[in-house]
Amino acid sequence: LQVNGVSQVVPVTLVPGVSISLSGQYVVIRTDFELQVKFDGNHRAEITLPSTYMSKVCGICGNYNGQKADDFLNPDGEMEANSTSLGNSWQVYNDSRCSPDNGHTPNCTDDEKHMIQSNAYCGLITDPNGPFQNCHSVVDPQSYFEDCQYDLCELHLNNAALCESLQAYADVCQTAGVQLAPWRNVTFCPLACATNSHYEPCAAACPATCVDPMAPVSCSLPCVEGCVCDSGYLLYNDRCVPSQQCGCWHNGQHYPVGSEFWTDNTCSSKCTCPARGSKVQCFNASCPVGQYCGVQNGKPVCLEHSYGICHVHGDPHYNTFDKVTHNFMGNCTYTLAKVCSNTTSLPYFNVEAKNEHRGNTRVSYVREVVVEVYGQRIVILKQQKSHVLVNNVRQTLPVSAAGGAVTVSKSGRYIVLETDFNLRVSYDADHSVEVKVPTAYFNLTCGMCGNFNNRRDDEYMMPNGQQAADSNALGESWQVPDSDPSCGVPVPSPPCSAEEEKLYRSDHFCGILTTRPSSFERCHGVINPQDYFDTCLYDLCALNGGQEFLCAALEAYADACQAAGVTLLPWRNATFCPLQCPPNSYYDPCMTGCPATCVDQQAPQNCSKPCVEGCACSPGFLLSGDTCVPEANCGCLFDGNYYTVSGHPVLNCTRRCRCEAKGQMVCSALSCGDDEVCKIHDGHRGCYPASTAICHIYGDPHYSTFDGKLHHFQGSCNYT
Repeated sequence: LQVNGVSQVVPVTLVPGVSISLSGQYVVIRTDFELQVKFDGNHRAEITLPSTYMSKVCGICGNYNGQKADDFLNPDGEMEANSTSLGNSWQVYNDSRCSPDNGHTPNCTDDEKHMIQSNAYCGLITDPNGPFQNCHSVVDPQSYFEDCQYDLCELHLNNAALCESLQAYADVCQTAGVQLAPWRNVTFCPLACATNSHYEPCAAACPATCVDPMAPVSCSLPCVEGCVCDSGYLLYNDRCVPSQQCGCWHNGQHYPVGSEFWTDNTCSSKCTCPARGSKVQCFNASCPVGQYCGVQNGKPVCLEHSYGICHVHGDPHYNTFDKVTHNFMGNCTYTLAKVCSNTTSLPYFNVEAKNEHRGNTRVSYVREVVVEVYGQRIVILKQQKSHVLVNNVRQTLPVSAAGGAVTVSKSGRYIVLETDFNLRVSYDADHSVEVKVPTAYFNLTCGMCGNFNNRRDDEYMMPNGQQAADSNALGESWQVPDSDPSCGVPVPSPPCSAEEEKLYRSDHFCGILTTRPSSFERCHGVINPQDYFDTCLYDLCALNGGQEFLCAALEAYADACQAAGVTLLPWRNATFCPLQCPPNSYYDPCMTGCPATCVDQQAPQNCSKPCVEGCACSPGFLLSGDTCVPEANCGCLFDGNYYTVSGHPVLNCTRRCRCEAKGQMVCSALSCGDDEVCKIHDGHRGCYPASTAICHIYGDPHYSTFDGKLHHFQGSCNYT
């Protein structure tokens, strides 16, 4: 059993007033205000409410007002026509594996119906001489009889369905305090019990457990049927163990005999439970080589090295390393992820994103991504897929920097920066960014992407170490100095109308992500689509359902799936979210993640990356920047940098070069003039004027010369 992702030993009291226990075949949750929820883990659930909640609840269970006539109310307060539409109206959108009821009605033959109603099947429930006769006057069996007929008709006299129907009536009878005659036997609906336990038709509702061996003595609840531990054994979760193996208590948690556990989130102290009732024994320890200290099921464990992935997409939504989503529409520059530890010897990195409005001031999108690493500042720009800025100098892809420790290349729709320590930053030059860090940086990062510690309860951490109140406050706290003085946080978008939201949830819009069957179905078991569905709905509500925003939301999920190694069915076509490809290329939903370039024609043969969608060069063409060219038109690789044909790089203002055909770079000496300085302007290094002067012409007209002399001259001809 897990509570908020943390494994618990049952019975357990979570907080004062909330407890979880086992009773017969059920897990039971009880509160101090008399709410009780039971589930047998198979088919039957039961919710008990106190009268204080009359007329204050809603759902398929109704509004609890004593009136059956209004038990078809949907979430909008309107009456549904039947149970099918009622059930579908109360669907919650957090289960990608479900399918709505289509209103199918069971269809039996007359012979099947007659047999189902007999005392050999469902008639056993209403048989006045049967095992349930003592309950008929306490709990009306008619609805259980009808439900049983429905199930057996639908499932063609399935014996398991019959047993479940009988169990449902038997359980409610026992809960009401009715003593039933035995109705199970070794051949009819036997209840299989685990090792070291046996079946009892009227067992204590409070079983003896490792946590509370004396529970049956003080139990005041009616008996229940279920499996009872044999003599000398006690219940530990759902297993019967010898009483001497029950274990130890430590800081309010129960641990079985022989178990080992870490006592802190740094995996520096480990404890063992030597025997029942003993004090735990603790000692200094650490994770083995090749593993790191992480958190799993809410507890510290040693884990194999992998990666943390932060995804920023849409307008924008920040899905952190620890899988919490922030919706923040600020249009300034923000820290996505950087190294925040002063004690680590690992290489430092800093990743920032500059956002912008695009025709709608309520939302924003990523305009550029900045990566600082190894003393290099690399900027990937919106709509620029042929080049990046390296220390303000424009360089054509693919790029190698810091002596080869940093590379930037094109992969599918993305520009991808990679380092020799496995940092990977991807930007599609439109709206989607992915930051992937190795687990060596576990618990060492900060920013909008979080601190990468496998905990979801501290994902609002600001630079001052405090938790922000909401995503807006978090985003503002991670703003970095920006050249745009007008940037800020936009006014929140108004919510959708009920009609709009229903439309956007449908299978024609965001529902494409969660419906089955669909192009994305293969990925549901690998990446839960719910967060992507939620952000899709958010975007379409804010942006009036535009298809380009729907396509961006679908792209985000598709990219995450392919990065996880899932091969999707085609989801684009010529009229729905088409991807336009430039000349000499074609759309490929699963192309190599390492395309052949003018610099490395053999890249696909040595590629270990998952496939990606994008525009692949046609046969006979290679990637030059973001253009597919014949090999004869490839550029030059010179001093570690790639230049396209006819490129004119200026190297340190001492050489001017020209890339000619067949990869030949021709250079000549260059020196700046007396009134020139060597500097970078618009991404190009060169000799530029040391200063500028301005001549103003204004009025009727007046001439203010470059040197500041003012002339008044009203001639009406043309003048130099």
